[in-house]
Amino acid sequence: MNGSAFRIRNQFDSKAKIIEIPRFYFGDFSFSSETGADCPLEFDFHRTPGWWPRFPVLIKSNGLPWEIGNAYLLKLVETKQPWDMETIKSRAIYLLAYLRFLEDANMDFMHFPFRKSERVTYVFRETLQKFISQGLNPLYASNIINTVVHFYRTIATDGMIDEDAFENLPFKDIHRFVKFFDDKGFGRLKGITTSDIAIRHSRPNKRLDRISDGGQLRPLTIEEQKLIISGFKKGLCPYTLELMIRIALSTGARMQTICTLRVSHIKKAYEKIVDENVSCVEVQAGYGSRNEGHLINTKRGKLHRLLFPKKLIEDLYVYITSDYHKKLIEKSYYKNKDINYVFLTENSNPYYISKQEILDRQNDGSSYSVNSKDFIQNRGDSVRMNLKKFIMRLKNIDPEFKAFKFHDLRATFGMNLVRILSDKDYKTARILTEVRTRMGHTSIETTQLYLDFDEMVERYEKHMVEFEEELLDGYKKLGRDI
Repeated sequence: MNGSAFRIRNQFDSKAKIIEIPRFYFGDFSFSSETGADCPLEFDFHRTPGWWPRFPVLIKSNGLPWEIGNAYLLKLVETKQPWDMETIKSRAIYLLAYLRFLEDANMDFMHFPFRKSERVTYVFRETLQKFISQGLNPLYASNIINTVVHFYRTIATDGMIDEDAFENLPFKDIHRFVKFFDDKGFGRLKGITTSDIAIRHSRPNKRLDRISDGGQLRPLTIEEQKLIISGFKKGLCPYTLELMIRIALSTGARMQTICTLRVSHIKKAYEKIVDENVSCVEVQAGYGSRNEGHLINTKRGKLHRLLFPKKLIEDLYVYITSDYHKKLIEKSYYKNKDINYVFLTENSNPYYISKQEILDRQNDGSSYSVNSKDFIQNRGDSVRMNLKKFIMRLKNIDPEFKAFKFHDLRATFGMNLVRILSDKDYKTARILTEVRTRMGHTSIETTQLYLDFDEMVERYEKHMVEFEEELLDGYKKLGRDI
């Protein structure tokens, strides 16, 4: 989470840590009515339906759970779905830094004397500021302090700590308004609440050769795309990665969407191609979609219509009916059911765990869960690793080839689409609508970035050339021999 060499865990002597409960259940205890020294304590645990995977537990240096910290995490998980544990884990990691600070400083988490500078939250903020000067990422420090603020707000408002126990305020709330643009492009004001212990951090400067669309994305050039295709022909990457990259470049789908495509989606798409002889076919993904599209993960579950070209569907169909794929599904969770994944690792696990699988595993008695091993919540790490190896092999062919992220392929699709429609003399409004629909953008502002990208890059390169010419001219006037 922190990309610099500075590691906050190395700044404390505290041995506090996080352990994970593989399957966490809510429930109630019932105790035996018999009491006495000769009667052993007997109890039953009555669990409620459903469970949460890999629930984090904060453990103090003495080996005991940190009660108030874990009570906070329990409160958070009440509002989360079983597949939405990443927020809880992040909060636990940030709160662990606070716990280690408390133990090293020998301070109580409720130490709030009259002098603000002596209150535990303000002392911790100063400690983080010192760490920033030593190399801690300011954004990471900001996330830590924001979690601490959320921790105190939660334990106070939810009655975990009596408000009278706060001798003084742990921080001061600050209310302000920020401007944003809605999905129709109209400016709006939104009220937010921050605190006086918040840590300021500057956002990375926006690069003109990047598109802000779920991150700073770099559309690949046509030459780079040709080299990638050449790499496919030379067998420089696993065939599964080749198919994933082709899907991303052809549809603009995100990694989580591609990796949670199901066999049934490809079979139905192939049937449509055969029966109707169409050149492309739509596969719907996300909530509200047809043909079991809800099984496919999308960003926030939003409906996304993916348009697959005929050749890609044919290649995918050959793959899912191959002996290689059949061997993988034999050892997988869903076995030979059509709701199984198109893409499985060599260990027969999904490259990216779907929300539906986590839900299916809630039912221990289902036909899928009986005798199934505990699952690994993959989040695309194997895809990223394979992509990294592929890029290194491409660099061996062309040392000037630039590295890229899988998500950059989505931006590449968007720019390819803009250029194709522009070459066909589509009007700007039509291009805007088409690109927004195909990429599933909520904000029209994001789509506009794609239409402006080529002009912005061209303008940037022109200014750089002019600057270099002026610089060289300046050296000549000084009598320098360049």
